[in-house]
Amino acid sequence: MAKSDKKGNNRFTNAASAEDKVNQIDNHDLIVKIMREEFPDDPFFSMGKLGAESPTLQARKSFRRKGNWKGTSKDLEEAKRNSNNVLDVTSQKNEYARYQLAKAFPTIDDEELDDLLDEEWEYFEDPDDPESEPIVVVQEPKPTGLFLVNSESDLRDYHDLYINNGPHTIEEADVDIADRIFCVFYVNNGTAYAIPTYKTLEVMLVERGLSYESIVEATPEQIKDFDLLLDGQVDEDDVDYGGASLDQDGDGEVTPLEEFRARSYPVRDSDWSEQLRYRSGYRPRAPFLRDPGDYIKPETARSTDGRQGVDEDGNPIIDVWQKEDPNDRYFDQVFQKQTYRERLREQFEGKMIIGDWPYPTYKGSEVDMDTEIESDDAVLNLRMMINGHWKFTRSGAVMKLYAYLNDYDIAGYAPGDAGRYGVTGYIQLLIDAGGVKVVTPAGGKSKQNDALAGDSDMSLSNDAEPLWNAFPHIVDADDDGIKGVDRAEYQEYLDNFNNGGSPFDIEHLRPYEPPGSIKYYPQKQYQDLVAQAIAQEQIDAIKEQIYEIWPGVASNIQNTKIQFDALPADYGNYVKKRLGDGSPLYKLMISRSGNWKYIKKKTWPGKDKIKTKTSNNRLFKVCNRKLGIKMSLNERQERDLVKNYKWMKTVQRDKFAAWMSGGAAAGIASAPVAAGAGVYIAGQISVAAAAAGAAAFEASLIAAGTSLLPTITVTAAAPTLGATLGALATNPITIGAAAIVGAFFLADKIIGEVPADKYDLPPWRFMDDNWYLRACIYNEIDDYVEGFKQAADAADTMMPWVSGMIDEMYAGMGQVDDALLNAMQVEEFQSIYEYLLSIQGLCEELNDSGLYAQGVDLQKEIDAYLKKQLKRQYNAIQFLRKRVYNKGMWFKKKKKYGIVWPKGPQNILNSYVPGCKFDNYIPKV
Repeated sequence: MAKSDKKGNNRFTNAASAEDKVNQIDNHDLIVKIMREEFPDDPFFSMGKLGAESPTLQARKSFRRKGNWKGTSKDLEEAKRNSNNVLDVTSQKNEYARYQLAKAFPTIDDEELDDLLDEEWEYFEDPDDPESEPIVVVQEPKPTGLFLVNSESDLRDYHDLYINNGPHTIEEADVDIADRIFCVFYVNNGTAYAIPTYKTLEVMLVERGLSYESIVEATPEQIKDFDLLLDGQVDEDDVDYGGASLDQDGDGEVTPLEEFRARSYPVRDSDWSEQLRYRSGYRPRAPFLRDPGDYIKPETARSTDGRQGVDEDGNPIIDVWQKEDPNDRYFDQVFQKQTYRERLREQFEGKMIIGDWPYPTYKGSEVDMDTEIESDDAVLNLRMMINGHWKFTRSGAVMKLYAYLNDYDIAGYAPGDAGRYGVTGYIQLLIDAGGVKVVTPAGGKSKQNDALAGDSDMSLSNDAEPLWNAFPHIVDADDDGIKGVDRAEYQEYLDNFNNGGSPFDIEHLRPYEPPGSIKYYPQKQYQDLVAQAIAQEQIDAIKEQIYEIWPGVASNIQNTKIQFDALPADYGNYVKKRLGDGSPLYKLMISRSGNWKYIKKKTWPGKDKIKTKTSNNRLFKVCNRKLGIKMSLNERQERDLVKNYKWMKTVQRDKFAAWMSGGAAAGIASAPVAAGAGVYIAGQISVAAAAAGAAAFEASLIAAGTSLLPTITVTAAAPTLGATLGALATNPITIGAAAIVGAFFLADKIIGEVPADKYDLPPWRFMDDNWYLRACIYNEIDDYVEGFKQAADAADTMMPWVSGMIDEMYAGMGQVDDALLNAMQVEEFQSIYEYLLSIQGLCEELNDSGLYAQGVDLQKEIDAYLKKQLKRQYNAIQFLRKRVYNKGMWFKKKKKYGIVWPKGPQNILNSYVPGCKFDNYIPKV
C-alpha cells in the first residue's frame, strides 16, 4: 500500500470537481503577479500580498512560535489503521492520526453527503431553531359542524327570537347589545359564524341532514373559545373570518354591526321553502300555534301602546291576546287554533250547498217560483266550494262526477225530470243522499228566490246568513267565459287544486296551519278566484277574504326587509375578501402559519428518526433550496404540475413590471377581460333590478289611484352601473409592492425566459419570489375575478335602490290596514287587492329569480370558484409531494424524503375544501 494512503487521504474531501481538474488557476497569485509588474516598488506586492493584513490576523500571528512544533507526536500515540485503511480511534486513550486535507470543503452534492454522513445531534440542539420544531404531519382537526346558541332558547320559539332580536335589529350606533341579540352560530373549523336569519339556519340544517335538535346551548367555555357574542370586542389577530376586515370604516373601532357583517354566514333565504321548514324540524312553541314568521305585523300597523291602553273615551282596552303579545307584533291568527271560517272551509271544501230550496219535502212550485221565468228558479242557487269560494254549479255532468267520487247514490235519476228539477233530478237526489247541504233562509217569501233578491238573511245584499254569506259567490264573473263550474273546470280542480280530495292534508303544512287555512290553497289559483269575486261585487265577503290574505302579504314584506337588512354591507368587499389580495388562494403556497418542511428519514438499527432538512413558509423557497426536490420532476412533469391542474399561468416581464409599478401600463397591457359566472349574474342583476323597479312602479300607480293607499315614490330609472369598479382592487401585487426594489430586478431577469400566459412552470428561482408566485396565481383567475367585480358592482348599485323601495312600501303598510277598514266601494277593494298582489309579486320576484336571489347566487358562485381554485392548488401540491416521495436517484433514496404541510394551509383547506388528506407521501417511521 502506498505511503500516501497511510496518511488517510479522504476520497470525498480530496476529490476534485470537474471544474477543479481543468485549467486550475490560483487567482491570488495571478493578481499579485500582474500588480507587482505594474507597481514594482509597492512593498505589499513585492512580498506577494495584495494589501495589509487585518488587525486581527496580525495579532494572531504575533503569538505564533517560530519553527516547528516539538513534542506533540511524542506526547500522543499514533492511531492504527486496519487492513482496509480504516482508521480505528478510541476515546479511552490519547491518540493522533496523520491526515492530509487537500480541500477545506467537500465537492460532492450536499444530498449525497447527507446520505453518507450522520450530522444528527442528539444533544445541544437549539430549541429556537425553526428546523428543530417538532414535525406535525396532520394538524389536529378543529371543531366543525356545531350549531350553538349563547342563551337559553329551549322555552322560546326560534322564529320569534330571530324576528324580534335577530342580528338584523343591530343599528349602526349600537354598542352594548350582546345580551339583547339572539343568534345561532355555526362553527366551521374552529371559527364561529353568525347565522343571520332563521330561514338561512333551516337551509343550513337541512343540507347537512340535521334538524333543530342539533342546536345546543353553548357552555361558558364555548362562548369564550368561539366568541359567541356580537359585541364588537374581537381580536383580529386571534381569528380570520375568511379575510374579512372587522373595522370596515377604518376608524380604529369595531362596532357590533361591523363584527356581525364580518362574521355573518351568507344569507340563504332565497333557498328556503315551506317544505324545507318542515324538514328542519321547526315547530311553533307556545304561545304560538302557527309560525309567527307568517303573521308578522308591520311596525306601522301596530298599536303604539301595544295590546293595552285606553279607547277614545278613556276606557281600558281589553285585548284577549295581551299576555301573549303585549307589543302587538303579530296578527291574532298566530294564537288561534282555528278560526270559524277555517272550520267552515274544512267542512265544505269541495262540497255543495243550495240555498232557498224546499226542505225536507220537494215542492216544484217553490223551486220554479210558480212562474215560467227560469232566471229566478232555485236551481240557480246550487254552489260548490272551490278553494274557499262558492262557485255557481249548473252542469249535470259535474253533479254526476261529484256523486261518483263521493259515493252518493243517484241511481234514481230520471231524465224526464229535466236534469236539475224534480224529485228524481240530480239536485234532489244529491240532497237525499247527503251530498248537498240545504241552507234555508230566515224570513223572505216562499215564491221568491231569497238567495238572489228579497229581504231574507240569505240575500247577497243583506249578507247575514252565516254559511251562505261566509264566502264570496262567483256566478257571472268566471274567468273562463263559461258561467258556472263546467266539467273541464271541475276536473282541473280535482287534478290540480284539491290535493287528491284531501285539500287540508298537506304534510309540510300541518304543523303550522290548521285545516281550512287559505295557505293550503295554491296561491295563484286563490288569487284568481279572489279577483273574480271582486268583480262579482260582494263587498263584505271580499273584505273578509282580503283580511285573510293581508297577514301573509304583510309578513312577506316584513321578511323581505329582514333579508335586505341582513345582507352584507357590500358585495365588492365580499369579492375582495374571497379573491382579492388577502384571499386564501395566496395563503397555501405562502403559509401565514407554520412552515413547509422538507424532511428525511434517518435509519438506525432499531430506531428511525424524521429530520427536517429545510423549512420555510414559502413552498417554492423550500423547493429552490433543495436539489432533491427539483430533480424529482423532469421537464414534462414540471409542466404537468401546472398544466394538469391549471392553478396559475406564467407572467411575462412586461405584464409583471406593469403590475409591480401599478402605473398606466397596468391598465392597458394587462387589463383583464371579464369572464365566468360573474358576467352572467351582472346581466341578471340588471334585469332583476329593472323588474323590481317596474313592480314597485306599478304598485305606486295603483296606490296613486285611491286616497286610501300610501304614496310611494319610485325613481323610474335605475342607477348607472360601474361606479364602484375602480375601488375594487383585487390584484395582489399592486398594493405596496412598488417599494420592493428586488421585485424590479426580478422583472428584468424574467425577460426572454418566461412565455406569456402559459400553463407551464417558470424557472424555480422565479417561483421562489413571493411577488412573482402571487402574480402567476392571479394571472389564472384575473378574468373571472373581473367578472365577479362587475356583478358585485351591479349588486352594490342596485341593492340600495331596491332596498329603498322595500323600506318605503314597508313604511306604508299601516295605511293598508286602515284602507281595509275604510273601503266602501268595489273599486277601492279592487285597488287594495291589486296593491297587495303587486307587493306580494315584488317580494316573490326578489327571492325566486330576482335581485335578492341573484345576490345570493353571486356569493355562492364566488365561494364555489374559490373552492375550485383551492382544490386545484391542493392537487398540484400533492402531485409535487408524490414525486418527491416516490422518486429515487443515485444520491436520494426512494420514499425517504417528503414535504410536510404547514398548519395554516391545512386549516384553510379544512375550512373551504373538507376531506383533503395531508398525511400521505411522508416517510414511514
